Amino acid sequence: MVQSKSTLWKKDGRLHGDATSLLSYGYYDRAIMCFSIHKQWPIPVTDCAGFPIPDSRPILHGIIILIPGENDFMNLRRFFATSRVILTSVTLTLAIQTAIAAESAPAPTPRNAEGRALISHAPDQPVGLWFTDYSSRIPFFVVEDIAFRPWAKGLFDERQKHDLEPHARCKASGAIRQHLTPYGVEMLEITALEKLYIFDIGGPHTYREIHMDGRSHPTDLEPTNYGHSIGWWDGDTLVIDSVGYNTDFWFERMGLPHTEDVHITEYYTRRDKNNMDYRFVMTDPTAYEKPVEGNLKLVWREGEELFEYMCQQSNYATDLMVNEDAQAIGKASKIVP
Repeated sequence: MVQSKSTLWKKDGRLHGDATSLLSYGYYDRAIMCFSIHKQWPIPVTDCAGFPIPDSRPILHGIIILIPGENDFMNLRRFFATSRVILTSVTLTLAIQTAIAAESAPAPTPRNAEGRALISHAPDQPVGLWFTDYSSRIPFFVVEDIAFRPWAKGLFDERQKHDLEPHARCKASGAIRQHLTPYGVEMLEITALEKLYIFDIGGPHTYREIHMDGRSHPTDLEPTNYGHSIGWWDGDTLVIDSVGYNTDFWFERMGLPHTEDVHITEYYTRRDKNNMDYRFVMTDPTAYEKPVEGNLKLVWREGEELFEYMCQQSNYATDLMVNEDAQAIGKASKIVP
């Protein structure tokens, strides 16, 4: 075991630092991404620099923490299993499993009797879940490429100053946001019902319904968090077209604004048994001058199943929130991790 000073800093609206520091301050998704890419521990500071996800939370420096001196997975997992960072051990184990699954020899895509790709498992195969693959280095989207309307850019910038994302407070969040949790999703197509379901695990623990019977969107929709979705197969690509969203949620973690005129198209292309490409196009002329596009990769983790997840609705944990001066809301003392 060796000691290391954790260091995080911000430059050009981006979060920089080493994976150990990311963990110590609770930036688990960034740490997963960095660890999954480099597959070693400790990770040099420069290897985790320039995350494409801006973060404006206050950063405190100089915290001393313990990190393992070995560079292999088993020692890493043994360290976290016996240290005080219990929750982090679970998160990093998921990262390790995701990286290993992504690198395994590709098995063929499971198919139905007609030869069409399946979104989930074949009837004679074990169940599983789809997880975001943070080792792919594919950007979710590039903020600099987004053509915001002035009001939308102002709202987006304001959302970078706090962590009040609706999904993290148990609010159902449609489309893209379903894939941005560490717990994965279950995607289940029921041909007899001509429907496909995407089941959340973390956060709101709800599900999204996609109509696969060839219908069109109704003209008198009541806007909801999940909107109205229709889907169809184009070869091995599942296409989901969605409208009818309200504005009570964010489509992703950074807080891209949208209006009730938003139109989302998603493309799921299964390349083999364990890997699937995901791409989205968000069109909302009221908020953007041109469509917003992004992508990521999903990894199939065989044997994983849905589990109970308790989400405490309206739990804003005000004692843990800080303002730009690192002052706790409702308290006079500074927050020290």
